[in-house]
Amino acid sequence: MKFCFNGVSERDMDLLFLEEFAVNKDFLNLFIHKIEDTNLANYKVVSEEVSFVDAALGESDLTIILERDGHKVALLVEDKINAVAQPRQYERYVERGNKGVQEKLYHAFYVFLIAPAEYFAGNESAQKYPLKVTYEECRDLFLNRSDARSELKHQQLTEAIEL
Repeated sequence: MKFCFNGVSERDMDLLFLEEFAVNKDFLNLFIHKIEDTNLANYKVVSEEVSFVDAALGESDLTIILERDGHKVALLVEDKINAVAQPRQYERYVERGNKGVQEKLYHAFYVFLIAPAEYFAGNESAQKYPLKVTYEECRDLFLNRSDARSELKHQQLTEAIEL
């Protein structure tokens, strides 16, 4: 099946990723396996928020809360297709994460950047993020599936990569 997009925005991608965190364990594991020195394998997604805004510290594209036995962990995800980073963008993610810990919203947090692989090449601001997931890694999750939903996701990711 062919899906036609008239461009793909970061918001479109945010909503794709939001859905995948909710329903696709392989997608969640793509992120979890990037985190060293911790075992989040048995954590479950209990909350998701798109475009969380803190008036003083800016916006988090995706805030995913995982929980196991009352212990909560946040994945704070910045999504970029090709836009330049905002001033102190990574640092403000860390500040929002620390504020969430102080406010007891979660016990720990991890900041991710998700973007096409090309975005990371020679991009100084992207190098600040120790945890990275590429659109290509996400797209590969849908590669060998033949259902319409997977074809849609694969095509949308391909469209974003090619922007």
